This record gives sequence, C-alpha cells and structure tokens, in this order.
Amino acid sequence: MYCPTNLNSACRKTARSDGDFQVEIMTWYDEFSHACKELLVYDIANHIYSVGHAIFGDNCCQFLQGKNSRFLDASRVARFVESVAPAFAAIDIDSVRLALNKDERPLRLLIKGHFLTNAVMHMISDFAEAYRSKRVKVSHEFLYGMIADGCGNCSNENCDDFLTLKTRLQCALEAVWA
Repeated sequence: MYCPTNLNSACRKTARSDGDFQVEIMTWYDEFSHACKELLVYDIANHIYSVGHAIFGDNCCQFLQGKNSRFLDASRVARFVESVAPAFAAIDIDSVRLALNKDERPLRLLIKGHFLTNAVMHMISDFAEAYRSKRVKVSHEFLYGMIADGCGNCSNENCDDFLTLKTRLQCALEAVWA
C-alpha cells in the first residue's frame, strides 16, 4: 500500500499540486528504513526464534522524534533495542543481521505496514503543508481511502512493490495447495 507511486499520488492530492514528490518520498523512505534497521533485525529474530517480544508493534509512535514527526528518534530506537537485547542470543541476532545485509530488497519492503502508517500520515501532512502553507491532518481513514486501491490505479508494470506482493502471494498459495 505504501509504495512510492501510491504515496506520490496521495501527496499530490493532499497538497493540491501536480508536482512530483517521488524524490522526497524515496529520501524519506531511505532515512526511515536506515533508522529502524536494528528494530527490523530484532523483529525478524523475534519471529524466527519465538522470543515473545513486540518489536515493531502496531505503530511507530513511540519511536518518532515528536508527536507529528515523520522521522524516527535514534536515541529512542537505541534505548528500546538495548532494553530487549538481553532476551535474544547474540548469535541469533548476528545471523539475522547477516541475512538482512544479503537481502537485495529495499528495507522499506520488509518493514511492517502498520508500523509505517503514522509516519506516512505525517509525511503526507508535511508535504502538503510545504506546498499549501496549511497543515492538513491526515487520519487513518483518509490515508486508507487515498491509497487502498493504488496498485489497481498504477500504470507501472515493473513496480518492485507489486512484484514483491505478487511473489509473496504466489508463495502463500503454493504453501496452501502443497
């Protein structure tokens, strides 16, 4: 749902602009993904090794720089990782980190969508404010309405996000029918 093309469309509509936000969106995604990479390592390890900690949870609010920020606070992330690290075996974390570093997919494709939602809402608000000089509050319902059918409206046949989704769906179907 949160592919750059979808988000670009939502930003354009919210900002009432025909400008292209793609570069800013990718820059934000790169920064956000880099800032939560260690959380991603622990989230994957948590699932693989059944440690029992909620790493990403349902949203990123506890890790944001502020109430309306789209950026993660590195010190909040570090404190959280430090608090859960004793529950994990170092060898398991190293194994996940190694596998993650070998994975060629962009990190944003591996981050839980619910975790991204609040940061995405703030990003759209920020871009709209920059172009309209007016703060626009983006709610969950508004965001969902703007992007829920995005892949159906997209003309990019080589979209990495769509191809990843298609591959995951095919694997799930094969597992069901196997």
